[in-house]
Amino acid sequence: MIDPGSTLTWDVAAARSAAAAHLWHTGALWAHVQGVGALGESWLATGRVPGRVAVAAWLLEIGHGPLVRDTGFPPLDGARFLDAVRAPACVVSLVAYHSGARAEAEERGLARELSQFRQPPPADLDLLTLLELSVGSSGQPMEPERRLAEVVVDHDPVGRRAVERSRNDLLAAVARAAARVGV
Repeated sequence: MIDPGSTLTWDVAAARSAAAAHLWHTGALWAHVQGVGALGESWLATGRVPGRVAVAAWLLEIGHGPLVRDTGFPPLDGARFLDAVRAPACVVSLVAYHSGARAEAEERGLARELSQFRQPPPADLDLLTLLELSVGSSGQPMEPERRLAEVVVDHDPVGRRAVERSRNDLLAAVARAAARVGV
């Protein structure tokens, strides 16, 4: 586990290690994170995404870790944890706002808490959204529309409402990022 007083350098290897330390036991979620992280790494190697997006690809679900969980809202819990361990602000903001988190925070009454984190650059958030929605729950490549359908099934009623509410915005982000990186 990461000590909140650590001065860890946040590169892809460190992000992968942190994700493994907190999520290895989460079954399908860990498989999903491994798929998203690996895709982020491969796109980093080809220049499609900047390092901060590849790092966030490994860390986007860290809020599900039992030692990280606080409010029960993983984007917020993950962002708070990463902020406490001195992850770069750009990575913290990507984790905080990934995949429609703002809509879900509003649905859960946590919008004020989420707003303590700055919004990430829209182009970076679009890229992270494309990465996450291109990988299914078992780590396999998946079309973003199918991934959203899968996410709806996996969420509680509040999460389902948030996903449905942000669906068009998420698919627009995917389209923008896909056009930008040529996939």
